[in-house]
Amino acid sequence: MGHALTIKTIDDLRPHWRSMLLGDQRFRWQEEGDGTLICSLNEASARFRPVLAVGLSAHQVESFMRVTAGQGTPALVVVPSLSGSAYEACRARGLSCVDLNGRMFLNAAGFLVERPAPTIRRFRAGLPVRRIFAGKACRLARVLLSQPGVLWTIRDLAREARLSIGTVQSLLVAYHRDGLVSGSRGDWRLSSADPLLEAWRSGDRWEQRVTETWFKADIADWRQVCRQVLAKLGRNAGVAFTQFTGAGLRCGSSGMPRITFYTSAASAGLAAAFGWHFGREDSEILVLSPEDPAISDHGGNVEGLPVCCDGQIYVDLIAAERDDTGDAEAFRRWRGFLQPQG
Repeated sequence: MGHALTIKTIDDLRPHWRSMLLGDQRFRWQEEGDGTLICSLNEASARFRPVLAVGLSAHQVESFMRVTAGQGTPALVVVPSLSGSAYEACRARGLSCVDLNGRMFLNAAGFLVERPAPTIRRFRAGLPVRRIFAGKACRLARVLLSQPGVLWTIRDLAREARLSIGTVQSLLVAYHRDGLVSGSRGDWRLSSADPLLEAWRSGDRWEQRVTETWFKADIADWRQVCRQVLAKLGRNAGVAFTQFTGAGLRCGSSGMPRITFYTSAASAGLAAAFGWHFGREDSEILVLSPEDPAISDHGGNVEGLPVCCDGQIYVDLIAAERDDTGDAEAFRRWRGFLQPQG
């Protein structure tokens, strides 16, 4: 068959999706003047409103549900390629979806079609969302989420994010295209925190942006351990607490499954400095060496301890939730989330 065609933009997607649907021999598709699609199968039929997207992850399904709810005709999300987990998330929430490879879930009153396996494999998503949150690029997200009500010039954003003006301009084009920011020239602002958080969590690649070092230690008072870390390493070591520790400090929680912090200090010297032991099993301390040295920017200070900004803590919690503990969403629902830090 050859290599799959990569779809990177909505413009790349447009020439293909109609021919894919109309060419499906099992169904009869019609397109009305307002863009509504009518799908007929045997004696049954249903109407759908197509919504084109470059990618759809399982995490984004809830956002699509919120955006498309209450608009009458059910939405049909059309993407280049659906993963199995994204398909199952759509199925669980009743969101109709189809990809260019033939994977399909159609859900309307009296009409249900389930085709979980692709019939061909000719297309894949370019997933440009990864690029706008890779490396130093996620600095823009931290700035906007830390000061959501501010109107920005490009020059001011570049200064706050410690990025070049050209980089900020390129990122704003992508943000604006995806509806994450509004404005132009001197009045750029965050449209809403939720879409940016969803895009960031979807585009985050934890394993590429951090190096993990796990330690075992006897911890009687986790706050005291945090103070010892800061005292011994010093503020010049880029110490910033995140994940459960950062959320716990922000919310005032007493329990802590592990202590997690970023630092530029070499992890090899930490075991000797603190009497910790290397090892991942039953570990209580996770030290992160960040790809971006500015990862602690726009954070705050709680009880004398530096913490990352709330958006960064949330994304880091998502990365920790391989067992789906729910701590990330609990932090996001906390009334102080994205409010000014001390």
